[in-house]
Amino acid sequence: MKPNARVPKALPEHNGCRQKEQPEKDWTLEDLASVSGMSRSVFANGFRNAVGVTPGSYLQRWRIGLAQKALLQERSLKLIAQEVGYGSEAALSRALRRMH
Repeated sequence: MKPNARVPKALPEHNGCRQKEQPEKDWTLEDLASVSGMSRSVFANGFRNAVGVTPGSYLQRWRIGLAQKALLQERSLKLIAQEVGYGSEAALSRALRRMH
C-alpha cells in the first residue's frame, strides 16, 4: 500500500480514527505515524502531500472547528478548552483569534 493511502487512518474523518474520540490528547507525530503504520518522516511527508498542510496544522484546525461548534452551544470556554486539547481558556482564545 502506498504511504499516501495510509495517511487517512490518522484523519479524524476516518471511521477508525482514535483522535476523533480523544481530541484533548496531545497527539504527537509519532502517535499519528503509528496509527498509519509508517515512520515519522514518511508519515509527515505523505500527510503534507495528501492533505496540503502539516499534521500539526491539521489537528489545530480540527480542534478549532470542534471548539467553534461547542461555542455555538453556549458552553463554557474553560470546559471547551479542556475538551479539545488546549491547556487553558487563554490558549484557546489565542488559537481562535489566530484562525480568523
